[in-house]
Amino acid sequence: MNEKQEVRPRTFGLSLLIVTFLVLCLMTFAAISITEARHDLTGSEKKYAKVVTYNEACNTAELMIEEYTRKALLAPAEAEQKIEFSVPVDEADDLHVSAELERNEASGQLRYRITRWQVTSRQEWVLDDRIEVLPDGELGW
Repeated sequence: MNEKQEVRPRTFGLSLLIVTFLVLCLMTFAAISITEARHDLTGSEKKYAKVVTYNEACNTAELMIEEYTRKALLAPAEAEQKIEFSVPVDEADDLHVSAELERNEASGQLRYRITRWQVTSRQEWVLDDRIEVLPDGELGW
C-alpha cells in the first residue's frame, strides 16, 4: 500500500490556451497587414492616375507650343510675341502655360521660351480659421 502515485501535471489546457492565443494574434496581424496593403494599393492607384493625367496635360501643352513654334517659323512676321493658354489636368486642376517668342542670335531661329508652367486649382479656396474647442458650444463638464 505504500505505492507511489505518479502525479502528472495537467498541461493540456494550458498548451491549448497558448496555441489559441498565438493563432488569434497571427490572424489579427494578417488582417491588419491585408487592410494596410489594400489601403496602400488604393493610394498608389490614385497617385498613378494623377501622374498620368498630369503627364497627358504636359504632352498636350508641349504639342501646342510646338504648333506655335512651327507657325512662327513659317510666318515670322505674324508670330505672336507672347502666348498663354491653359490645359485641363483633371476636374479640379489646370496647367497654365506662358511663353515668349525669342530669336536665337547664333542660328537666327525663332523659338518660344517658357516663362510659366504652373498647375492651379479651379476650386475656390475658403479660409477656415475657426478652432472648435467645444462642439456646438456645449460645456464638457
